[in-house]
Amino acid sequence: MRGVRRALVSLALMVWTAAAAFAQNTSGNVSGRVLDQSQAAVPGVSVTATNPSTGFNRATVTDDEGLYRLTALPVGNYELKVELAGFQTRTRQVEVQVGANL
Repeated sequence: MRGVRRALVSLALMVWTAAAAFAQNTSGNVSGRVLDQSQAAVPGVSVTATNPSTGFNRATVTDDEGLYRLTALPVGNYELKVELAGFQTRTRQVEVQVGANL
């Protein structure tokens, strides 16, 4: 009986340790909504986040409501570029921190 108890305790400890390691996060998210001058949503806009220090980038396109979400961006400083033909390109600097939802 003692052997079974030890095995169960060991198994529980391994699961707990693995869950704790998996829960550690080293990234953040950036999301937003692209609107025109009349505050109307703009779908189909390319949104790119680029970390100039590492060259890492991630891109997405806004949905029908002008919403975008860039997930699991490694921590760091990014240039966020928003562009669509016929519109002026906009850039913004953002700092992604661990677990942040900007």
